[in-house]
Amino acid sequence: MHEVKLRGMDLNLLTVLGALLRHASVTRAAEELGMSQPAVSRALGRLRGMLGDALLVRGPTGALIPTPRAQALAPRLASLLAETADLISREGFDPARLQSVMRLAATDHDTLMLLPRLVPLLAAEAPGLALRVLPITGSTVEELAAGRLDLAFSVMGAPLPASLRQSPLYKDRLVTVLRAGHPALEDWSLEGFCALDHILVSITGRGTGAVDDALAGMGMRRRVALWLPHFHAALRMVAQTRMAVTLPRSLALEHGPALGLEVREAPLPLPGFTTTAIWPEVLGGAPAHRWLRGRVAAAARGLPHVLPPNGVITIR
Repeated sequence: MHEVKLRGMDLNLLTVLGALLRHASVTRAAEELGMSQPAVSRALGRLRGMLGDALLVRGPTGALIPTPRAQALAPRLASLLAETADLISREGFDPARLQSVMRLAATDHDTLMLLPRLVPLLAAEAPGLALRVLPITGSTVEELAAGRLDLAFSVMGAPLPASLRQSPLYKDRLVTVLRAGHPALEDWSLEGFCALDHILVSITGRGTGAVDDALAGMGMRRRVALWLPHFHAALRMVAQTRMAVTLPRSLALEHGPALGLEVREAPLPLPGFTTTAIWPEVLGGAPAHRWLRGRVAAAARGLPHVLPPNGVITIR
């Protein structure tokens, strides 16, 4: 019975479905596939009839939202399409023949540090590959698990669903940055540090950070005067004010001097952190994905001011 159904099925529709589930947009799926929007809409109609599910429905804002059935299908379909492409390739995987869009999620730390080194590596080997880089949000883990993201960069620590895998890329630590000539630099003490107006970089624009947790353990606190979602914006703000920001050392040393900023060790012990690559397990064996992860690891090895993932971070 399954053989009869498969014989009469247009398997090209699965490619369309994969693009629709990745983008949740007829327009963007059409762009990726090189098809017209009406053709993709007609294919979606056929898929709905074939699978007996709406697959994508309009939400309150008009955006397309995957149904529970579509969310369950997404990671399995991504794996199936990757394995099928590898199966029919006569010469094995060749990144030079890759024509695809890969979706990554990153903070602006990795957008500023890692991507300028990763993108040239990818472009040199796979000129037909396009990247869509999205911000890290509260739904990034769900997007990964659903197969709507190929890879995300995060700080190791939070538990992950069993359907996701991660690999450490590099180690870094936190330092404090102030404008050159700032009066606080003349007497760099813990009390003076706490008395400063601080910027806290937070994806959500609220909450506390590692500095606040460390100070709380000492029975102290600082004043956070400004929450920002981006590290680069924080660096530029510090250059124009008497505020201070504590952020990754690699970012401070790479971009601080050009903005006239001075980098100091925070006058309190702060933990180091490890940045990792996270991806759906179902994509782990796909040749294109293995290649992507290899290039990401190579770019991470070329980062200045960081340690390899097995390195030891010393806080001075």
